[in-house]
Amino acid sequence: MYSLYLLMDPETSEDRYVGYSVDPMRRYGDHLSSRGACHRVNWILNLASRGLKPVLKILAVVDTVEEVKRLEVALIAKLRNRGDRLVNGTDGGEGLKGF
Repeated sequence: MYSLYLLMDPETSEDRYVGYSVDPMRRYGDHLSSRGACHRVNWILNLASRGLKPVLKILAVVDTVEEVKRLEVALIAKLRNRGDRLVNGTDGGEGLKGF
């Protein structure tokens, strides 16, 4: 089973990151402990510096990785098209398209 999830701003409820995982709670922990230099990490570190964490919201659970990748790509495109300030570094799926 694959879960499609959002990370949301805890203060504004703004959608900020779209991802998928077979274990979204473990992946959430990975996000919280990430270090490096990318927009997602910088956003999470900024929240942490104020004692905050992103809100995890599970959107869908599907059977195949192909389906969850398709959903991820579609949702990232939809949110970007409406002007959301996503911190995703790619357009979703597996590739680096949009990086």
